[in-house]
Amino acid sequence: MVIKASASAEIRTLIEALDADDEVHREAAIARLGIIGARAVERLTDAYAGTSNRRTRLAILRALEVIADHRAAPLARRALGDGGDVAVAATGVLRAILSSRHASAAAGALDTLIATT
Repeated sequence: MVIKASASAEIRTLIEALDADDEVHREAAIARLGIIGARAVERLTDAYAGTSNRRTRLAILRALEVIADHRAAPLARRALGDGGDVAVAATGVLRAILSSRHASAAAGALDTLIATT
């Protein structure tokens, strides 16, 4: 039996990389967070609230879109209010949630997208 190290330290490092100036480093962090999946959602939503940097917020939303976890829906709804490219990224998160197994989250995402359009 192989014992795996906690993903917490890796998630923290990857979230820090979302603020990197190097686009390749940032994209790699988004991809890795997508693989980690649901375990990263809470940390990503906390990181979003803790920054006002647009580039970092965009990267966080892109990672949440890949993960497609229903818990990201409230953040995506709030991000729509930021307008511009952040709002576009937020619609990507909501679009990904449309196929959620959580029917209420999928319905809420659809309602938000329809109301936004």
